Amino acid sequence: LDIDSPIFNRFTELEEKYLVTFVDKLNEYIDWEKFLKN
Repeated sequence: LDIDSPIFNRFTELEEKYLVTFVDKLNEYIDWEKFLKN
């Protein structure tokens, strides 16, 4: 796999956006302060 290829760079960029979106959704459902205190 050529990690310098545009296709790979595009893929990681999309993956990153997906992860950020996923974390944002988690933050909507989880009260982190309560969660971390337990």
